[in-house]
Amino acid sequence: TFITDMADGADQIIFGLYDSTLLAGLKVGAEYNVADLNNFGKGVLSLAAKYGTDIDILTIALDFGMSTKFGTDKSTKMNYAIELSTDDVVDNTTLYAKYAGGVAGEKTNKGKITVGAKIAL
Repeated sequence: TFITDMADGADQIIFGLYDSTLLAGLKVGAEYNVADLNNFGKGVLSLAAKYGTDIDILTIALDFGMSTKFGTDKSTKMNYAIELSTDDVVDNTTLYAKYAGGVAGEKTNKGKITVGAKIAL
């Protein structure tokens, strides 16, 4: 993919891959974003994976994302989450519990737990 807004020097090159057929319930993606070919080794690599499956009345979803910046300003960020949900306990309602956390460089985000209900009327 080649993206530009036609402004002088504003070009951006993005290489991307995505697949959802390797394994049932698994989605994976990768992207490399670079300002131009002269700075090809100074781009940003992003990876993501999501997996979801049903076990009886429970749905389990796992998410993972990572971004690494190459070049003079090297940095890495990671985010992860797990969610358990069910829509079989209460009619028209999905009950869920989710934990999400992450790491940015040397700093760890301990994350947070969210518990809730989505009601469809």
